[in-house]
Amino acid sequence: MCYYKNKFTPPILPSNPKNVKMTRRTRRILYLSFILMFFILAPILVLYSSGYRFDWSRKQLLKTALLRLNTEPGGATVYVNGQPQKNKTPTAINNLLPGTYDIRVEKDGYLPWQNSISLKSKTVEFLTDITLFRDTSPELVLDKTIGKLTALPDSNEALFVTPIENGFELNKLNLANQKETNMLTRPTEINIETEAVNNHLIISSLANGLPVYEDMDITVPEKATAINWAPKDISKLQWLDNKSFFGIAEGVLCQIFLEKPEFNCAGPAVTEFLLQDKYVYYLSSDIESTLLYRAPINNLEGELIVRLPKSEDYRFIPKSEPLVVFIDGQTEDLVLIDPENTPGKITTIPRTAKDAFWHEAGEQLVYYNDFEIWRWNIETDERTLLTRLSEPIQWANRYGWFDYVIFSQEKNIQALELESHTPSRTTTSLVNNATGHFILDRESKNLFYIGSNGDRLWKRPLR
Repeated sequence: MCYYKNKFTPPILPSNPKNVKMTRRTRRILYLSFILMFFILAPILVLYSSGYRFDWSRKQLLKTALLRLNTEPGGATVYVNGQPQKNKTPTAINNLLPGTYDIRVEKDGYLPWQNSISLKSKTVEFLTDITLFRDTSPELVLDKTIGKLTALPDSNEALFVTPIENGFELNKLNLANQKETNMLTRPTEINIETEAVNNHLIISSLANGLPVYEDMDITVPEKATAINWAPKDISKLQWLDNKSFFGIAEGVLCQIFLEKPEFNCAGPAVTEFLLQDKYVYYLSSDIESTLLYRAPINNLEGELIVRLPKSEDYRFIPKSEPLVVFIDGQTEDLVLIDPENTPGKITTIPRTAKDAFWHEAGEQLVYYNDFEIWRWNIETDERTLLTRLSEPIQWANRYGWFDYVIFSQEKNIQALELESHTPSRTTTSLVNNATGHFILDRESKNLFYIGSNGDRLWKRPLR
């Protein structure tokens, strides 16, 4: 400090600080230091920004992986190895080192989804088909004895039969509001023989010990018309249109007309048939083989397509065009035939299926036996085991337009992922008090089933 006459005087600094110069040695050291830092840090920053991280367990620098997740509904929290992630679904989690990660997805009011996924270096993996099911209890819809539920296509309604004191009722249930409407009453048990086509379906009941078939318009059920000219022992009915239907009577294929009291039966003895793509395919037998025929709808005299191993229990899988698919109920063989390229194009998967259904517009066939569910990609001929279970499967079907299968066991109904990028597919338990058969409403928001005690109708909200 400077004092003059006992007063503090601040030090005199250079008028221009720029005039203070570093020595050449100092400048050289700083210059070289900056160059060294650049060559050290620049590659690290470039690698870091490119997604590389040092894996201390492997003691090497690795390119990380990216994981994209999406759920239905969105807004779910994602946990990676137990650690919550910042963003909710849909989201992308980057800079993940190669390895196996436990992924858990949670959302309030929904059952959690959990699985593990293996990530490889320089890859992007997708978990974008995750469906979260509501965490809720089943709701009682009808407190009465219920027969098998039959969903009406292109409608949010279902039919069921209920026993009453003096006979049986055919009822319609609105699946949106659960309103019940009585359709008609008969003194003997009512059987629904066909699916509904243009609001028409065929029902049957007994009168004087003989079956009576009726054409019922769902919109005016009280005007159901008896089809008195139909053969009395006709079975396995299938609509052609709302003017005629086909069936098997006394072992012969018959077409029954509704606008006029006529029917036409022709061809050899038939055990099973399928209406598909302007043709009727039917199975007949000789001493050694089962024969597959194809005939135009208006001419039941068909051409022989192929000879098959003899069986009395072949069953067609519908909606298979242009292919023909059926299952041998005796051996559980699954048979696929291309009628335009036969006999060269016949594929048999032995002892694998007791039932099947199509997924993705005829490109993939999902089939199942008592303990396994499989998916068969027809284009690539790739077969994938979806799950193997310890309890027998009773019935399975696709879950609406979602990539899931819903299947039932003795009392349980579960949902299984069809698509998966994880080593195992996630199975979600939905119901534990069901008889086995179930239906979905039109938007696949609710599952309806009959309770395990054989009566009462329940609803299990899904979404």
